[in-house]
Amino acid sequence: MKRFHLLLISCLFVATSFAQGYSEQQLASVMDSVSTNPDYVIRWADGAIAQNAKCADAYFVKAFVFVAQEDYLQALELINKSLSLVSKKSVVTKSYALCTRGAIYQKVEDYDLALADYTQAISIDPKETDAYECRINLYKDFQAYDKAEADCRTLLTIKDSLEYKLELASLLTYQEKTDEALDILNKIIKYQPKLVTPYASRAWVNAVAGNGQAAISDYISFMALEGDYSLDALVLYSSLDYTYSIGALSNLVSSDSENLTWLSARIRVNIAQEDYEAALTDLDVLETVADKSPFTLYQRAQCYQGMYEFSKQVDAMTALIALMETEDADLYSMRAVAYRNTGNTDAALADFDKALQIAPTSSSALAERGWTKYMLKKDEAALKDFTTAITYAEPNAWLYVQRGSIYQSLGDSTKAKADFEMAMQLDTVSSTYAFALVHLGKTQQAIAAMKSIVAENAEDAGEHYDLACLYSLANMKSEAITALQRAVELGYKGFHHIQFDRDLDNIRAEEGYQNVLNLLTRSKVSKLFEELTK
Repeated sequence: MKRFHLLLISCLFVATSFAQGYSEQQLASVMDSVSTNPDYVIRWADGAIAQNAKCADAYFVKAFVFVAQEDYLQALELINKSLSLVSKKSVVTKSYALCTRGAIYQKVEDYDLALADYTQAISIDPKETDAYECRINLYKDFQAYDKAEADCRTLLTIKDSLEYKLELASLLTYQEKTDEALDILNKIIKYQPKLVTPYASRAWVNAVAGNGQAAISDYISFMALEGDYSLDALVLYSSLDYTYSIGALSNLVSSDSENLTWLSARIRVNIAQEDYEAALTDLDVLETVADKSPFTLYQRAQCYQGMYEFSKQVDAMTALIALMETEDADLYSMRAVAYRNTGNTDAALADFDKALQIAPTSSSALAERGWTKYMLKKDEAALKDFTTAITYAEPNAWLYVQRGSIYQSLGDSTKAKADFEMAMQLDTVSSTYAFALVHLGKTQQAIAAMKSIVAENAEDAGEHYDLACLYSLANMKSEAITALQRAVELGYKGFHHIQFDRDLDNIRAEEGYQNVLNLLTRSKVSKLFEELTK
């Protein structure tokens, strides 16, 4: 169901316009200029009011200029004036005006007033669909799905439309009434198999119902019918049953080899399940057929990142940046991280600087540059970056832990403590919480929290690495080395990261730490030898 769009009301002016001396066409023409020529609309409205101070339509039209400019106070004043003047017989116009005012109230979070206006609009004109649509969207915002469902069923008695049926299926799904939702969608697809949207809707319902294979099949059917689709959505559905998804896509790749959609989709799904070798094989095929593209280069970069082949990731990102028509801050940030992982911190900082030239308020680029500077022991510069990142970012526990660590390094224990406590307020479940605890000297609590996380993710190399850092910060050297070795055994290959990370400073002099680095070095040499002897 469409969201109520204030500017679409322009096409809905009827009855009252004739009484005021303006045709529907005239009003529609004026309203079309709201976004393109607002001064003209203001002049027209003011002229109409000068001729007739009780012209309700003129005040209403003028209000839309202020709505478009997000000056809701003036818009409300004008709509209220319009409502005070509109004829009692002008049911449709009054209903639209109430919906418009309700939409403004909803925008400024005066939800009770919005609900009251939508409800009044419905009572005035119970056969007009817009008011129901507005109220449904308001109910959805508050997860009052049962009330939204009731309104949607009423809509279907007014107009038996596909849009409303799909909305009803969605509202039923939110309430976990998936069998009823599937009944609706199955019927639509049975009698209108060429319609696109129902397949996407049914994919979601099947996913919620736990029908993983059916969800995947439905989304593939949607992709086959629709040119505009999201591979991200396919990856999400594929996570329900990777084996089935790869099998289905492989069949399509074989049977419809000229349609590169399926090969691209299999690449994305394989990357999601960390089968990077398979993804790279498909990328070789895709680039043979269609040359290198932003898609293939980005996916290559993702593969190399997952395989800890950071030099190759840099090369892929460099080719991608060269291919782009416009500069992209995220791509420079991504290459900067890859450079940092190769140990080339100068190049990393240069790319972070470039990213921030393009997007000065990018909190992620600021944080990553700050972390890089912190690793290089440029604490004051790092502090500035993290402080700026916190200014622009949504509340983020990791940012506060990192800034707290810098304050601690600079000897400002008061500010450090405040940041660690803020981090603990924002995050009580991830490793960030454990790091905040250990920095506050609550070692046993920190270790217990981190061990619990590791127990839930026993095969996750990154969690074992975090445990090693935590032990190191607690000066529990042997435990830190054991955890670090386990991380490497599970596939952690961040050689330069281990070298730079100040959390591991307490164990760098230990023989076990050097043994881990040697293990990583041997692994890199072995990998190189394998590649050279293929």
